[in-house]
Amino acid sequence: MRLVRSFAVAMLFSVVAGCGVDEIVYYPLDAGTGDNGDAGDAGTDDAGDAGDDDGGPSSLCVGQCVALPPPNFSDPLLLWTGSAANPPACPKEAPEPFKRFGDLSAPPATCDTCLCKPSTGSCHLPSSFAAHSEACNIPGAMDTSFDAPTDWDGSCTAANSIPAGAQCDGKPCVQSLTVGALETVDDGCKLDLPEPPTADVGPPGPVSFAPPTWGTLALACSGLPPGGPVGCGSGEMCIPSPEPPPEFRVCVMKDGDVPCEGERYVERFVYYRDYEDTRGCTPCGCGPVEGSLCTALVSTFTDAACTAPLFGGYPVSSLKSPCLDLTPAGEALGSKSMSNITYHPGVCQPTGGEPQGGSLPVNPATFCCVLGTR
Repeated sequence: MRLVRSFAVAMLFSVVAGCGVDEIVYYPLDAGTGDNGDAGDAGTDDAGDAGDDDGGPSSLCVGQCVALPPPNFSDPLLLWTGSAANPPACPKEAPEPFKRFGDLSAPPATCDTCLCKPSTGSCHLPSSFAAHSEACNIPGAMDTSFDAPTDWDGSCTAANSIPAGAQCDGKPCVQSLTVGALETVDDGCKLDLPEPPTADVGPPGPVSFAPPTWGTLALACSGLPPGGPVGCGSGEMCIPSPEPPPEFRVCVMKDGDVPCEGERYVERFVYYRDYEDTRGCTPCGCGPVEGSLCTALVSTFTDAACTAPLFGGYPVSSLKSPCLDLTPAGEALGSKSMSNITYHPGVCQPTGGEPQGGSLPVNPATFCCVLGTR
């Protein structure tokens, strides 16, 4: 029997927590002896038979012969892919498993509704008061200032008083009076949150989402056949051949998303070890104030001490500047005051609370498989 030169394969599996690339080192093994290493070829059939009689190693692969892996790829392994919900066990011939995954699915986050409290603010009183020498809305009137002091607080003031009978181009200067509009000073809106924060930007409240799920499991199984990796032809090695073999592909693996190499392991698959979950909700905020209003009651007096009213308690607001006809014409405008100054809150449209982010698979591994396996 002619001795066959084969290879002994020293296999170092580095599978940690179901990951890592197996490393293999190949050492040439001469089947015979002799000074030139070719004694096996020079031997006779009788010598070969004698080797069998002496209990020498078998030259047959107890499994299946497959091509050696490309450089920097794992030793050939058995790969099963399918539903992650119902995976098989590794075959007893290849009992060392590790897992990778594919088809990641992650529904968007569910965000609580953002809410804003009514606005807060204050009122800035008008300083503009103008008397007219004509009734309201009559063109050609001459104006006389009856302005209040700057930053007026509404208390009685005799600033810019107009005496009784004052004439403007032969007409009474005081026939009507325009009061400037109040001004709303909005501080903004605060978020309506369960906690008491007062910031106008904050978290969206509780966030909930289902954990991501993998639709596909890639189960890689490795091991040695009973007779070891030897017993195959040049450029091949022996690996387990489980029953039934159609459920498993013969593949090699390399960490990363990389191309396949060589001529045998050409069917390419990429699976992943982990995922990164960045799902969440955009922060809540409150938009500009809408619909706030200031109101007050204005009064004018003919004396300087706000004791002899010309008219009292006329409602004014921040919506417009009213004009009031005064009778009889030519009365004195000696003083003025403003009371019941009220800020009426507006509303702010909430912003944020929208789903953002997602889940992405990370730490890829490339499996290169022999066509036709499975």
